[in-house]
Amino acid sequence: MFVNAYELTLERGNGDTVDVALRLGVGGQLKLKKKWNESTTDTLFTAVDDVERFVDLMTQSLNFTGNKNTIKSGEELIDLMAMNDLLGMTEKQKIITSLGRVSGIFSEKEKQAIDARAEAMIDGAFADDLEIEDTGKKGKN
Repeated sequence: MFVNAYELTLERGNGDTVDVALRLGVGGQLKLKKKWNESTTDTLFTAVDDVERFVDLMTQSLNFTGNKNTIKSGEELIDLMAMNDLLGMTEKQKIITSLGRVSGIFSEKEKQAIDARAEAMIDGAFADDLEIEDTGKKGKN
C-alpha cells in the first residue's frame, strides 16, 4: 500500500476487513515529544505497557502525511488489534519496533536486536512466575 509503512489487515466483528498503514512521521514524532517531554525512543519503549502512550503512538502512526487510512483513531485501531489477537506485550513490542523501523528510527539490525532482547525479557518475566496445571489453576507446582 505505502512505501515505508507497517501494514496490517484487520477483520472487523462483522467480517469486513480493513487495511491500515502505519508510519511515525516527523510531525507525529514532534507531537509525541511535546506531549510526553521525552525522546521518541523512550515513548516507543514505554508504549509497550502504557496504554495512553500506545494509543497516542498508534494515532500518530495512522495519521502520517499522505496516508489513506479509514481508521484515524488509535483507540479504534487497538480495539481491532485486540479482536484480531494482536496484543500482548510481545506482539505490541514487535509492532512498535516494526513501526520504528519503517519510520527510520531503528535500522533493521537494531530492530532485530531490540526484538530479541525484549522477547527474552518478557519470556523470562513470566516463565518462573506461573505454570498452568492440568486443572487450569495457576501457581507453582
